[in-house]
Amino acid sequence: MLNKKEGTRRVRRYFYTTFLREPIARFISEYRHVNRGATWIASRHICNGRAPTSDELPLCFDPHLGWDDVSLDEFLHCPFNLAFNRQTRMLADLTLVNCYARNGTDPRIRDRILLESAKRNLRNMAFFGIKERMDDSQMMFERLFNLRCV
Repeated sequence: MLNKKEGTRRVRRYFYTTFLREPIARFISEYRHVNRGATWIASRHICNGRAPTSDELPLCFDPHLGWDDVSLDEFLHCPFNLAFNRQTRMLADLTLVNCYARNGTDPRIRDRILLESAKRNLRNMAFFGIKERMDDSQMMFERLFNLRCV
C-alpha cells in the first residue's frame, strides 16, 4: 500500500507495538462507550479464516434495539460480553483454543492458554507501553526507536 502511494518499491521493516491499560479502567471505559450507543455489531471477529457462529458468539443485546443506556449491572452480567479479558484476547492466538468455540474446554484451561499466548506475543513485540504511565512509555519508545515524539 505504501509502495503504491509513494510510487516506489522499498524494503520495509515493521515493528509491532501496543499499549496496555489497567484492566478495570479499560472495562469501565468500554462500558461507557457502549452506554453511549456503541455495539461493535459490524465487527467480524474472523479467526482461522471464518467468523464465529451466533452459537459461538451470542450477542448481549437485541441488534435492532442496540445497547444504549445499558446499566452497569446488565453489562457485567452478560456471560458473552467481549469486554471481559479483551486485552488478553486481542493479544492471544485464538486458534490455540479453537477460536470462539467454547465447547469441550474447561474455561480455566482456556483462559490459561490465552493468557500464556498473550504474554508470549507481548514478549515478541518490539515495544509495549502502559497507558497509565504514558510519559515513561513515550520516553522508552523514543529511546528504543531513536526518535523524538512531539
